[in-house]
Amino acid sequence: MKLQRRAGLLVAVGGGKGGVGKSIFSVALAVTLARRGASVILADLDLGAANLHTYLGMMKKTPTIADFILRKVPALEDVLLETPHTDMKFISGAEFVPGMANPAHWMKLKIIRHLKALPADYLVMDLGAGVHFNVLDFFCTSDIGVVMTAPEPGAVMNAYGFIK
Repeated sequence: MKLQRRAGLLVAVGGGKGGVGKSIFSVALAVTLARRGASVILADLDLGAANLHTYLGMMKKTPTIADFILRKVPALEDVLLETPHTDMKFISGAEFVPGMANPAHWMKLKIIRHLKALPADYLVMDLGAGVHFNVLDFFCTSDIGVVMTAPEPGAVMNAYGFIK
């Protein structure tokens, strides 16, 4: 079955360093778009250290993207979670599963295909820090890429490395 693109704009939020505000910006952007009446899916694609669910107040165990990757569910839509915000759904990042932080290339392509097929006006992807191939691949599939940094030399240099 060939998946068709149904998602509107794909927005990736990335950067070279952790702790510069990528997750907070991603949540704020998703909530703002949803409050304006757009349908939004917020996806935690920090597959090695997912924590975006905590910013949404979701502390209980929920389905995650790992369930899709490990074929516990047939479609990525099966792990969409309701949020406290009208018109906004959430895909929780992978819980710790060995190797999940570095999925095989074919798996990244599958994830990207399924992300693009999700029904939403906006898909906001919160990426992990660094210049790893999986982070850059997710970033490069977006329609809009936002690079976050902080006003400190290390963060700026890492952002520059990310952009290069």
